[in-house]
Amino acid sequence: CGGFIVTTNPPHPSNSQCHLISHNLREPPADLLHKLSQHGLNPLTDNILFVVECVQMYLLETTSQSLLIHLRQMCPRACLVLFDPIVSGGNNNQAASSRFGNMMEQNLLRLGVVTRQSSVLQTKSLNKQLEKLVQTCGWTQAVGCDMWWAYYSVVTAAQRQRAKATEVVDDVQDWRLFMKHYCLVVACASEHGLDFCEPSRSLLGFDRNKCTVKTNKNARQQEAQDEPAAQEKEEPD
Repeated sequence: CGGFIVTTNPPHPSNSQCHLISHNLREPPADLLHKLSQHGLNPLTDNILFVVECVQMYLLETTSQSLLIHLRQMCPRACLVLFDPIVSGGNNNQAASSRFGNMMEQNLLRLGVVTRQSSVLQTKSLNKQLEKLVQTCGWTQAVGCDMWWAYYSVVTAAQRQRAKATEVVDDVQDWRLFMKHYCLVVACASEHGLDFCEPSRSLLGFDRNKCTVKTNKNARQQEAQDEPAAQEKEEPD
């Protein structure tokens, strides 16, 4: 399983160079953080966005949890965007696979690309994905929806119109079924990232009526307690 870290140098968007840095996610998470530091990023103070697109699903669940915990601990201002299958299908709390999801599950097992201990079969629902991030791995907040609802909330009307003009969907019901079995999840390691995963103010357009939110209340309370102390330190003597 591999991934890429994308950095820009110089950072100005009108005059930047994009660098793709390969990384094997089976390697220790500390190696990934070392690569970030090598390319001029300070994991402790910089705002870092991790994009995990259909990669976590192949990892063992224990490996996936370790990775997410390390990213949250070592990059306290990080946000994470996750795109993964949910074999239970839809914005629901089902533990079992749907009929379509069961076919996905059996195909993946038959091909030998996953095992019963892989993340995709341990976090079968959107709710499980969110609980894993917040309750198991300690992220401050996570919001998510299946891709069907993402299409009608995160994707704007203008973007939908452009997509329709680009490619005609022959069978809407099949496309809807497929979209209901993938999810979009955004999580923040601290309150610095709430502009991305708080539906009431999400920069990505999450609609509270079309998504599910999980909050780590202990983490948010701890941040609120730590903030006055941090401000006191910054005041001059």
